[in-house]
Amino acid sequence: MQGRATLFLYSVSAVLVALGFMASASGSREQFIVFSVTLLSALWVLGILTFFRVGQLAVEDTIIVFGISRIRHRYLELQPTLEGTFVRAIHDDLTGLREEMGASRVWWQSLMPITTVVSFVDSVVGGADLSVILSASMHVSLMIAVIAGVLAGVLNMIVLTLVSARLWAGLERYPAKFPSSSKAH
Repeated sequence: MQGRATLFLYSVSAVLVALGFMASASGSREQFIVFSVTLLSALWVLGILTFFRVGQLAVEDTIIVFGISRIRHRYLELQPTLEGTFVRAIHDDLTGLREEMGASRVWWQSLMPITTVVSFVDSVVGGADLSVILSASMHVSLMIAVIAGVLAGVLNMIVLTLVSARLWAGLERYPAKFPSSSKAH
């Protein structure tokens, strides 16, 4: 999962370096604009694809953690004397998942997943791409192009957040068999 996100972030870095070189080396504004729009558009698509796959992998990893927690819980049912042996979660719900991952319930914890990072960077790339297209190709004023780019970036982020919520809603197919509210062994 991390590898895909890393590849995307490396690609963002490489595109920024390439744009810097092209800006200083190109004598033609039109060449730079075509180069920019091509790279930013490709990067935006790569970001969307990365977001989807990283989101799928995060959900799959969560299902695996739930399964491992169920196995631990079953061991404790069969052998209660092992209670102090397990250092990881024995509950297969979101509270158990937080315990497994060492996550707390603070508001900023929702900013930590790699899907959030990828969706934010992709939204910035998409907004910048639209700004370049509007200002350079359609001769819209820079102020309006930037505002449109920011709005497009915000819209992109909202859509990806909704997609992420839909991906995570798939966990409902795996109801907790040993929720945290049940009596722990």
